[in-house]
Amino acid sequence: MQSELKGTINLMAIADVLQWIHHGHKTGALHLAGDRFKKQIFFKDGQIVATSSTNPREYLGQFLISYGKITEEGLKELLETQEKNELMLGKLLVDEGILTLSEIRMFLEIKAQESLFDIFLWESGEFEFMDGESLGKEFIDINLDVTTIILEGVRRVDEWARIRKIIPNGEYTPITDAIRVINALPLSSNLTKLLRAVDGKRNIDDIAMEFRSSRFIVFKNLFECHENGLVRMKKPKQALQNELAEEVAPKVKALAESGFIEPYLMAESFLVKYPGSKPIQKQLNVLIQKAEKVIRQGIAVPHLACSLNDLATQSLSPEEGFLVSRINGKWDINSIIKISPIPEERAKMIFAELVSKSIIKFDE
Repeated sequence: MQSELKGTINLMAIADVLQWIHHGHKTGALHLAGDRFKKQIFFKDGQIVATSSTNPREYLGQFLISYGKITEEGLKELLETQEKNELMLGKLLVDEGILTLSEIRMFLEIKAQESLFDIFLWESGEFEFMDGESLGKEFIDINLDVTTIILEGVRRVDEWARIRKIIPNGEYTPITDAIRVINALPLSSNLTKLLRAVDGKRNIDDIAMEFRSSRFIVFKNLFECHENGLVRMKKPKQALQNELAEEVAPKVKALAESGFIEPYLMAESFLVKYPGSKPIQKQLNVLIQKAEKVIRQGIAVPHLACSLNDLATQSLSPEEGFLVSRINGKWDINSIIKISPIPEERAKMIFAELVSKSIIKFDE
């Protein structure tokens, strides 16, 4: 295997990279690293046959839960079997008779398409094509037309620009106009499901997480609702401070002495804003190591440390609520994290915060 093409998407657009691989009938793997996640696209004779991503929302299991094909408990059991047998999840689902080959191929194509389209929206990132590299495991291949992917990806970039003029980021909170919604009935099933989740409290990122859907799809549907007067957008109370990362790092360190989530979220937010900042990344790593000790490396089974009545009085964030609701006295923390749409390190920090708040505990 050797590197045939390497660069940044700032200098060479992802569409041009895909076209180069497609027209050259290349076989190998395209590695992409963005600000937060990494992805791989596998090609055979210039056609896309498989994809992988470190973004939990783009895992096959999350798509299947979103479409109602498996439950969270079912996913947990499948992941345990997958680890023992070292099989790809798609292959395992077919072998277990849970989905047919045609069904799993359809979901793999949907998953791959959304993961690919997301790359077109990256503002920065690096890529490298490794000639001859394969996935290394037996997998169910797909066959996506590269030209179709490029055309749709470019279209989404234009659409995203229009959407962001109305909804700049996921911190905006949608609020429904009940009378207009009623007058607009019947709506499509997607919009109906989305509007039911709009409670005037959760912001767009929270809604997208609960739906296990891509941010683009959620933004697009809410934009359509906004254009039709069904919702209005409430601006976030407080925008992120526009400071240099090097100035923020000491503040994060100071906050880290007294808590978990607040400094972690601040560090994570600024790391996204200033990718590659060593001072911020250093503090982030310290907090993660501290959290892993608190949650006992994730192998302990958590239990509620308070009554349900007391829990109802807690001001839990949507992410905290999501993780707490999966505590059943049987699953350890690592198992819960595996079936959640929350990035692993972020979930660890949240669990550590829940321990510090005496909301959850571990058996001695």
